[in-house]
Order: sequence, then C-alpha cells, then structure tokens
Amino acid sequence: MKILTTSRHIDLTPELKEILEDKVRKVLKNIKDHVIEVNMAISAEKSRQSVEIKVHTNYTTFRCFEETHDLMQSIDKAMDVLDRQVRKVKKRIQSKRRKPRGEDFESPVVPEIESKIRESTDYEIIKTKKFAPKPMSVDEALEQLKISEDQFIVFSNSVTNEVNVLYRRRRDGKIGLIEPEF
Repeated sequence: MKILTTSRHIDLTPELKEILEDKVRKVLKNIKDHVIEVNMAISAEKSRQSVEIKVHTNYTTFRCFEETHDLMQSIDKAMDVLDRQVRKVKKRIQSKRRKPRGEDFESPVVPEIESKIRESTDYEIIKTKKFAPKPMSVDEALEQLKISEDQFIVFSNSVTNEVNVLYRRRRDGKIGLIEPEF
C-alpha cells in the first residue's frame, strides 16, 4: 500500500505523518490487499484545518474531505467517513454474492469427466464440491474475481446461459475466460 501525504500552509511533522498513516492503515485493514494508493492532503487556512483523503483500490475510489477548526478533529472525522464508506462497499460486495441453490444441482458432465480422470490417471480426487453456478455477466464475474482471493470463478453466463470459468493466469497475472464449445 503506497501512502502519499502532502501539506499546504502547515508543517507536517514526522509524528503527525505517522499518526495519519496509522489511522489510515487501521481503517483500511480489511481491504489492504486491494488498495493501490492512498493520497492524503492536510491544509490550514486562517482558522480552518482540513483533511482530504483519497484511496484508490482495484474496484473503486474512496474520497473524504473534512474541515474544522482543529486539525485532529478533522482527521478523526475524515477517518470516520472513510471507515463508513469502506464498510458500505464491503457490505454491498458481500450481499451481491449469491447463495448457491443447494446440493440438488448436479451437472451432467461432471460424473463423466470424473470417471475418465479416475480411469486414465493415478491421481486421487480428495475433495468434490457441488454448487450451482451463479448467473452473472462476464463483467460481474471479473469484479467478483478481483475482490476475492480465489484463482478462478465458475459462473453461468447470463448472456449465453452456459457455464464459464474466469481464472487468473499465473505467468502474467492477466485474466482468462473458458467458454464451452459443443
């Protein structure tokens, strides 16, 4: 996480900078893997002390601005606003994750593939997971993959009504899409 701190018309002491960075890290601890850059600007004009914070992440940008007569009060209010924004987006992302329809869904292709794998190799399947692919567009699946720690996501393409797989490529870190062809 890259943190840039600037000040206008105010002396930015190392202690103040450390306090700001610690507070931002504490607020962003739940999404620290997705944070690209944090820009903080502190300014003082006459009796107004203001703090502006911009957090650039993989999936959105958070921005907050607070201005009061006391610098520490402005910092605390800005952190509260930032914390509220982060919680709101995280909650929205979690609520968008659809729940599987249950254990009753079985793909007709899976047993055939599973039996061929067992016949042709000496590998042992240690875990089998059954789930209903979530209907979503490729863009929605890409967004879900970006915010998750998983290497792939299996979903039902809402445009083609077929099961697709979106995966992270190990070599270059780009995203791949597997579409079935019958």
